[in-house]
Amino acid sequence: KNFSGFCLSLLLGFFLTVGNVIGSDLKFPSATEGQISEALQKTVPIRFVPTSPFYYLITVKEIVNRAFQPSSEKRAEFDFIVSGKRLKEVYYLIERGNLKNANKSLARYREKLRDVRNQYEKARSQNQDVVSLTNFMAEGLKNHEILLYAIFEKSGSGLEVNLNVAETGFVETVMLINNVMPGVKDRFKTVTDAEVKEIQPSPSPTPEASQEATPSSRPRRIIF
Repeated sequence: KNFSGFCLSLLLGFFLTVGNVIGSDLKFPSATEGQISEALQKTVPIRFVPTSPFYYLITVKEIVNRAFQPSSEKRAEFDFIVSGKRLKEVYYLIERGNLKNANKSLARYREKLRDVRNQYEKARSQNQDVVSLTNFMAEGLKNHEILLYAIFEKSGSGLEVNLNVAETGFVETVMLINNVMPGVKDRFKTVTDAEVKEIQPSPSPTPEASQEATPSSRPRRIIF
């Protein structure tokens, strides 16, 4: 019995540690209620959330409208607007306590940002002018960062996994437009924090580990 209890304690400690590690990776800059309200207002309005029986009409409309965009640059702009809608959906779903659908919309936000990056890079490869689009995205991503913070604060631990992935997609999108507008990444604390984490030096191997050499790396015996 004592052994079983010990094993159970170890497993519980392991899962608690994993949960803390996941949560500690999320470091969105804090925002005031006023900033959150402003970010919601600046993000394109949404008529229905995924729980609505009419939500499928929104999906169909988005597919049709995207198909008629005349260029990669315009598709990137359209996809970026839709990504903001997905993030706004997440916020409202959390307010209603619907974490299941909030997780789905957050995953769709991440996927839509991937579409944005693909179309943006395609537009650049075709020598399309993306300067105005870059400015538009830089302003919009500031609202995304605020909403990601608000979502993280409201959701507790319910969205941590998808929030981690969404944060990565957000950072990658900022870094992409930074190639056209150098220095724009410095506007986003989420990105600068991510860069700091990346440059942290790896821990030095312990003396015990360094002594455990593989056969190919064992020191040769020198005979005088």
